[in-house]
Amino acid sequence: MHFVVLPILAWIALVDLRTHRIPNRALLILVIASLVTTDVRSFTFHDHFYMTVIVLSVAIFLSIFCGLGMGDVKLLGVLAIFVLPSQADTYMIFLLTVAVTASAHALFLSRGDLRKSLQIPLAPAILCGTIVTLIAK
Repeated sequence: MHFVVLPILAWIALVDLRTHRIPNRALLILVIASLVTTDVRSFTFHDHFYMTVIVLSVAIFLSIFCGLGMGDVKLLGVLAIFVLPSQADTYMIFLLTVAVTASAHALFLSRGDLRKSLQIPLAPAILCGTIVTLIAK
């Protein structure tokens, strides 16, 4: 599964890095690839559904009040329902990796001036978090 999903995530990250947009077409391709490669025997719909509701609630809150893009919200929703494991400890690893990667990217883009307001493409940080989470599980 991960050999199909990770290149698509890398493509989404590259597009987001260049254009600061995540195309719906790329998310649709990610959904289809995730559906096709999901192991139905080990997939627990209830656990993934609950984690998706939590992730989308937090992401929509961040979108409304902190400027998170809706493409990032949709990407997090797709990852929560299909790609990431549904255990809370794996989400902690995911969030820590995304936060560290996004902070490092923001520090690099701001050239050390942390008072600057920046638009940071979050998909590369989400890609790094997904890779670390899938390796750690």
